Amino acid sequence: KLAAVSHSLKHLSRPLIVVNLFAADVLRRWPIGHAVASIGHVVSHFDASIMINSGPDARTYHAQSCAMLAASGLANNIVDTDTLWRGIESDIALYHLADAYLGVDSFSANLAMNCNLKSAVLFHTEGDVLNYRGDNAPLVPASLSGGTEQPCLTDITSDQIISALGRLLAH
Repeated sequence: KLAAVSHSLKHLSRPLIVVNLFAADVLRRWPIGHAVASIGHVVSHFDASIMINSGPDARTYHAQSCAMLAASGLANNIVDTDTLWRGIESDIALYHLADAYLGVDSFSANLAMNCNLKSAVLFHTEGDVLNYRGDNAPLVPASLSGGTEQPCLTDITSDQIISALGRLLAH
């Protein structure tokens, strides 16, 4: 699988960043509009290629994400892994070939960390943070003091994401 995945990625510019927006828990899911804007800033800043990756439980969210990214003018820098392959074996190969992971606290984030892929992970709360392997940069929305609103992943700025990826990619 590694050779097949490597061959399908050879035309892409580096860094190659795997992105996952979906988690079953709505509070851990990256809202598509915010994700598209943030990914656009990441692409511009790093001249990166983005591999949109998700599991079978996220097909609808994944399709909506890819459509919005394509409509945003990022089509040349975005690759939908569903157009290349499906399956955990290919995903694992991708995670070994990529330069970084950017996404939500999910199975995909844990897979990235277990593949020792440098990972910038968006966590809903400080208590959710996992940072148990390799180079990782947990990103958590600022706590809201005294209010009834819960922190949301949209409270994590593009600048924070770019800074985290910059630190990871500099190693």
